[in-house]
Amino acid sequence: MLGLYQRNIIVARYGGKIEIGEHCGISGSTIYSWSSIEIGNHTRIGANCKIIDNDFHPVELEYRHKSLNEEYTRRAPIVIGDDCLLYHGVTLGGNGKDKDKRHPTLKNHVMVGCNASVLGNITIGNDVQIGSNSVVVKSIDDNQVAKDAANLVDVYIYNLTTSKAVVNQTTVN
Repeated sequence: MLGLYQRNIIVARYGGKIEIGEHCGISGSTIYSWSSIEIGNHTRIGANCKIIDNDFHPVELEYRHKSLNEEYTRRAPIVIGDDCLLYHGVTLGGNGKDKDKRHPTLKNHVMVGCNASVLGNITIGNDVQIGSNSVVVKSIDDNQVAKDAANLVDVYIYNLTTSKAVVNQTTVN
């Protein structure tokens, strides 16, 4: 099997819940909830993906020296819409900055390329495609193609409805 290094690990602890829709496929990935992870219908999750709604390793120094437990671990829901495709090695997680909601929301028909990371309290719109190895830390509107560029600083976006490329809101011909 391509890229399969482990069995699926699906864990809900400390009141966490995981809801997986109908007709989903998951290959050798980790889904770990202390809050809530919701995966829509017909979603495919490739090998070695990590979907984690909690902060195993807190950013704050004072919490790093305490034992890992419910009291010191922040958590927030992750929502993955219907008909999404996460290729192998994708990470959905927090960015360590936000206090409340810290994890991404993927709307419907989202494709995330191999080894991409989608981090923080952001929303990925309907019918979005994210290129392999991208690091996404800003929300993306519906009907966009995003690929990581310029050392993780700029994100080039191709609008599927207008057929124009955009770099940081500046139109590129």
